[in-house]
Amino acid sequence: MPVVDIEDAEGLRRRVRSPYVPADYTVPPGIAEQLLASCGGLSVTDQLAERGTLLSSYVRLGDVVHGSERYARLLSPGRDPWIVDVAYHQDVVLPVGPEEAWQIARASDAKNHPPIELAATEPDR
Repeated sequence: MPVVDIEDAEGLRRRVRSPYVPADYTVPPGIAEQLLASCGGLSVTDQLAERGTLLSSYVRLGDVVHGSERYARLLSPGRDPWIVDVAYHQDVVLPVGPEEAWQIARASDAKNHPPIELAATEPDR
C-alpha cells in the first residue's frame, strides 16, 4: 500500500509513502474497457458530475491535453494510486505511466499538511 499511517519513535502518528514500486502505480489490465463500458450514453462530463457512476468514484486531478484533445485526468478510487486520462469527446482512455503517476503522487504529498514523507523502507502495516 503506497500510503500508510505509522507511529514514530516518539509515539506520534504520521503518514508515509512506501518506496516506489511500479506495480502500485500501473493501471490494471481491462480498466480502459471497463470505463468505456460504464458510460451508458452519458458524456464524461455528465459521468463525473452524476453520483453513482463509475467515473464519479474517481478523483479528478484536472485536465490535460494530448494532441488537440482534452482529457480528464483521474486518480483511481482504490488504494493503488494509478491514473488514467479519459477523453471528453472520444471513447479513449489513456493510462498514465507508473513513473509519471509516482511523480504526481509525490507532488501531492508535499502539499499535504503535514507533508507525507517518503519511507526509507516498506513500512510495517
